[in-house]
Amino acid sequence: MWMGGLPPLGYDIKHRKLIVNGSEVERVRLVFNRYLELGSVLRLMKDLKSRDIRSKRWVTRKGNARGGSTFTRGALYALLQNPVYIGRIRHKDKVHEGQHEAIVDRETWDAVQQLLARNRHESRAKTNAKSPSLLAGLLVHEDGAPYRPRQGRKKGAHFHYYVHPSGSLPVREIDSFITDELIALLGRQAELCRIIGTEDPAQMDVAGAKATLTATELKLRPRRDILLQMVDKVTVGEKHISLAINRLGLRSFLTNIQDSMQTKGADGTKAPHHITRAFQLKRCGHGRKLIIGQHKADDRSQPDPSLLRTIARAHAWFDDLKSGLSYKEIAMRDAIDERLVARTVRLAFLAPDITKAILAGLEPRGLTAERLVRIPKLPTSWNEQRSLLGFD
Repeated sequence: MWMGGLPPLGYDIKHRKLIVNGSEVERVRLVFNRYLELGSVLRLMKDLKSRDIRSKRWVTRKGNARGGSTFTRGALYALLQNPVYIGRIRHKDKVHEGQHEAIVDRETWDAVQQLLARNRHESRAKTNAKSPSLLAGLLVHEDGAPYRPRQGRKKGAHFHYYVHPSGSLPVREIDSFITDELIALLGRQAELCRIIGTEDPAQMDVAGAKATLTATELKLRPRRDILLQMVDKVTVGEKHISLAINRLGLRSFLTNIQDSMQTKGADGTKAPHHITRAFQLKRCGHGRKLIIGQHKADDRSQPDPSLLRTIARAHAWFDDLKSGLSYKEIAMRDAIDERLVARTVRLAFLAPDITKAILAGLEPRGLTAERLVRIPKLPTSWNEQRSLLGFD
């Protein structure tokens, strides 16, 4: 049973089930076979571009064409590791047997996973041996020139710096800062969903589970391969440092959606999402210490992930009802109580300003998803809703 969102390349959706798209199957098999032949995702990406092999194309409800782009590395990694192609479905951090037809044989799948694992191991070994610098190739000065990693030895002590004509930055401290910022971002799951532009409940669940797992991995050990998928570049100014988060790379990484879609955030922009912090470099004894500005409190609160998920489900289930499904059919499909479906669907009729406030994290203190769903009778009058929920 497909839980929502765009189907992967090679499949379409019919009656909530994945069915094989005959015109896309050979494209998927070509990707898997060429990876085994070329042995590298980077070479595969260039090969597919030269053949004009593109991602899934689809048309929105408003009639706008989407997708049909050349593949990025992140999109190819997601495609090659998507178990849907062997007849299985990934839900959160577990993989289950699906009800759809596999389009990649198990022998090819296993060979691809082994090659991916071997390449990851070799890549990490090379990175550790040749460059202890997590941000090599990503860190640039505001004048556009890159910071280059340098290491040496002085009076028996090793030192590592990122070097630029304007000055140098200590590797350990700036690497730790960037890693900590990414861990913090992965913990703000409502913000993540806004950045990658999804309100689909199933995608939100998948993204949340992957974000939690990734944050745990980064706490144990910095991962350059993860950084390369999430970060476009890190720019250092005179008194600030800014991370440019790649929306498409982040979406592919967190949701396993491999199409090279022109991902927009909740604000409608396709530009990178920027995280900017003030900083200064101070001398401490014989060394230098990077002083990063504290996180400033946002002008608004962070949205409640549970409320966001509940509102998204309300609209998704209302769409299901409009398509002809019954409350009972929705409940059976999603393995939940029919009464919960009925109570939740009512929230699709909240006043627009109430919904907007919840999405922005501006709901009254004490308004939780559980309280919202358990309201015995939700007024149809928007003014009465505002009064009942504390928005007046």
